[in-house]
This record gives sequence, structure tokens and C-alpha cells, in this order.
Amino acid sequence: MCNRKGIGPLEKFKIYDIGGGRVAIKGGKYKKWCVDLGGKIVCNRKGIGKNGKFYVRHQNGNKFHLMGGNSNKYYRNRKGNVKCDRGSWSGSDEFYCKNW
Repeated sequence: MCNRKGIGPLEKFKIYDIGGGRVAIKGGKYKKWCVDLGGKIVCNRKGIGKNGKFYVRHQNGNKFHLMGGNSNKYYRNRKGNVKCDRGSWSGSDEFYCKNW
């Protein structure tokens, strides 16, 4: 969910370049691997797996657009929830990465 006013330990994720234009994401409460479930991201896996391979698109400075590896759709912040339902990216759907 995107509902915090600041960055705490639960809002910190690590992004790993796994080649082929894809990244893997690790983070959340238990520092587990994240996967695309076709409509949302969950971070509760012990390994990357097929659905844990994401695309980073249209990078602009420290901002980027994230495309799910399972759904092949773009993620966006929809009323505080991250949804994976966009067929194309929008400028308002950027994610911010500190120390990119």
C-alpha cells in the first residue's frame, strides 16, 4: 500500500538487476522476494521465481515505471494501493527510488 507519510523500514526495498532488462525486488516486513500476482505485488517468497522478474521502464532520474513480470502491465498507485492494470505508462504512475 502507498499510504505512508514517510519512509520507514517497511518502505525500503532493494532492487537487483537480474539481466535481460529485468529486476528482482526484495523488501517489506520480512525482507523476502516480491512477486507479481497479476494485480498486486506481495513480498513473501524465499526465491525470485518466474513471477518475481519485473521490468523497469522509462527511467527518468530517480523515477521509474514498474511492469509486472506475470501480468506484463504497469503498476500504479490507485487510492493508496499499488495496482497492476495499466497497458501503458503514465507520468503520474512513477515510482521514486532513492540512491538509484
